[in-house]
Amino acid sequence: MTKRYTFSGGLDFSSELNRSAVSASTAVPAPAVVTVPLSMHHGKPARILVRLGEYVKKGQPIADADGRGSCNVHSSVSGRVSAIDSLPHHSGRLEQSIRIENNGLDSSWDGARLSSDWRECAPDEVAAFARDAGILADDRCGVPLGFFLDAFVSHKAENLFINLCESDPAESARRSLAVARTADMVAGAAIIRKATGAPSCIFCISESDRDLSASVNQILESNTDMYTGFSVATMKNRFPQDIDVLIARAMLKREIRSCSLAENGIAVVGSEACVNLFDAVMKGQAFCERLVSVSGAGIVNPGVYSVRIGTSVAYLLSVCGFRPSDDTVKVAVGGLMRGTALSELDVPVTRETTSIIVLDKSFPAEQEEWCIRCGACSDVCPMRLTPERIAASVRRRDFSSAAEFHPDYCIMCGACAYVCPSRVNLLNYIGFAAHTTASVKKVDYVR
Repeated sequence: MTKRYTFSGGLDFSSELNRSAVSASTAVPAPAVVTVPLSMHHGKPARILVRLGEYVKKGQPIADADGRGSCNVHSSVSGRVSAIDSLPHHSGRLEQSIRIENNGLDSSWDGARLSSDWRECAPDEVAAFARDAGILADDRCGVPLGFFLDAFVSHKAENLFINLCESDPAESARRSLAVARTADMVAGAAIIRKATGAPSCIFCISESDRDLSASVNQILESNTDMYTGFSVATMKNRFPQDIDVLIARAMLKREIRSCSLAENGIAVVGSEACVNLFDAVMKGQAFCERLVSVSGAGIVNPGVYSVRIGTSVAYLLSVCGFRPSDDTVKVAVGGLMRGTALSELDVPVTRETTSIIVLDKSFPAEQEEWCIRCGACSDVCPMRLTPERIAASVRRRDFSSAAEFHPDYCIMCGACAYVCPSRVNLLNYIGFAAHTTASVKKVDYVR
């Protein structure tokens, strides 16, 4: 019997994961206008490289990384820069962005590509390609891959895991990309292994994706010389199995915090990063287009769509045949469990937009009540936190007590709020506590 790896806590959504419905992605026609935010990553917003009225090509750098954790930004269409301003963002804030009017020519920027065999290049060369192409190590964390690989230039990784898991019922873009471009993904993983110096590479695939596991194994067995040390691990269907620290915990069977992965010689990279790095190294292509799952009420043509970065959510929904009605309650990006509700639809698809889901009145919206201290939230917390105690401390405005329960360790998966019988919005309390605790620590450090 195949061994299945998992972690403590979490939720079982295996019955709601409709894998058979995942098919090849559909390309969305390029919109007339794209709005590209300068902050689609963990660090500071990128520095603007273009001027108002300047003509740019698809894949051309329009903003440069500004320090550690920042990332290059590229145009997803060819056309004229029509605005550089603070524009609406899915976070609800106004973010500095560049708006480009599409001229319909789709002229491509001639990006640099590797002139020799990637097996002969140095780790810092691979990191440079990742930085130049604006690739993220994982869609959810927003950490640039180049910044991520820099951490392993001075010391090699002991473990490298490629994350192919998808545990949110509303998401299927990751699997769709892996199925469509399995060979490129495996080759990209080999390039990342070269950059990190890891002795082995393990593809972590959900137990429900047996066909994908078989395809990866077939590629590994067909070229044993290139893929020596590569293997496939089967992950038990468990939400949120697609979080990097939980992948590491499940595989290594030891206590690990997200902030200490690199310190412990652990590298967890999303399968999208492997494909994007392959395109950057072998084809000279920048990361300016991504797959997005679209589903929910009123969507005539649900599925996985290939979308230009900067395309408005409203335009994408119109292509999917979205028909709003009086029953439509909200539109959310980022999944059913961890998504953010949009205040307006005229916001852009970014590098971190994995899915869009439309919710109607059938979606539960119960009124928050007082905590009954049942402990259900603690039982499902994959980070072994006590959400009810953090929430109680925040309600009392006692942030010193809240800090003792480590709200900064929370991965914001939403499992606690999902099981709460009192419908306490635990994520809001924990997020507020984590932000306040970080601010207090920063002030103390400055003093």
